[in-house]
Amino acid sequence: MKKLALFVMFAITGSLFLASCSGGDDDTADKPKPTVTWKTTAGFKFADGSETAGNNISFGILATPSSGEKITRVVINLSVNGGANAILFDSTMKETSYNRDWIDIKLGELAGAKSKFTVTVTQSNDQTSSSTFTITASSPARNTQVTANIVLGAQASNTGSFFNPKEGSTGVMTIAAAAAAQSSTHVVYYMGATNKATFSAPNDAQITGVFSSMSNWTTRNATVFKKTTLTAAQFDAINPTDASQIDTECSNGVFVSKVTQMAIGDVIAYRTQDGTHYALFKVTAISNMGSTNSEITFDMANPAF
Repeated sequence: MKKLALFVMFAITGSLFLASCSGGDDDTADKPKPTVTWKTTAGFKFADGSETAGNNISFGILATPSSGEKITRVVINLSVNGGANAILFDSTMKETSYNRDWIDIKLGELAGAKSKFTVTVTQSNDQTSSSTFTITASSPARNTQVTANIVLGAQASNTGSFFNPKEGSTGVMTIAAAAAAQSSTHVVYYMGATNKATFSAPNDAQITGVFSSMSNWTTRNATVFKKTTLTAAQFDAINPTDASQIDTECSNGVFVSKVTQMAIGDVIAYRTQDGTHYALFKVTAISNMGSTNSEITFDMANPAF
């Protein structure tokens, strides 16, 4: 009889132990989460896509708690190019549903920037749900600005050899004027014994061998150039209301501190040291090839900055 009692006692203890273990499994079960979605309203952003840099976008969210819970917090973060989150919105509440729109949120001005929007919703059991979309900023459509018949003279010419493309046809300077405006001098023209007709950056290693006084300059801009594969006809056909072809040519490929042995019909891409100004030059004439009295005539096409 005593053995039977012991057996019953062990059986009950084992049952309690199993029940306890079973209860532990219930404690670790996943708790229900809220649901959150971006609104698909016409004109709203709700999925990965693109938008012109500097434009405004709009979006909205719908959030619903799980059964018996309430929405207690909504946070919207913005991260640009993988950087730290900036909080656009952070609010607490106790709601059985949540519905809100954000209108005219301005994108950054930098083309190519990736803006990641993340909404995180918390409900009363402390469970959260999130949703994201990323907008890539595209270059705005800009008109093409063309300046024709710009003339630079080589090192022995009376015509200025120095040029600030930002000023268009009025940007041609003598060496004295350029020395007084070093930070605005981006292009130098000379005729070399080997290099022949050359566009050079003020900081190119050979430039002081042509203009010795430039060794005293305190600012010599690191302009870069590329001899493109565009023909003169293709330059002439650049869309006057869309400068995107200029954007492409001036941002891709290998750029160097000078382009040498230029010839009529060459199309040269130029870009300032900081990249804020760039253009295409089409060579239309070169006088006195091989002479330090040479002059070069070219047309310039750039976005209307």
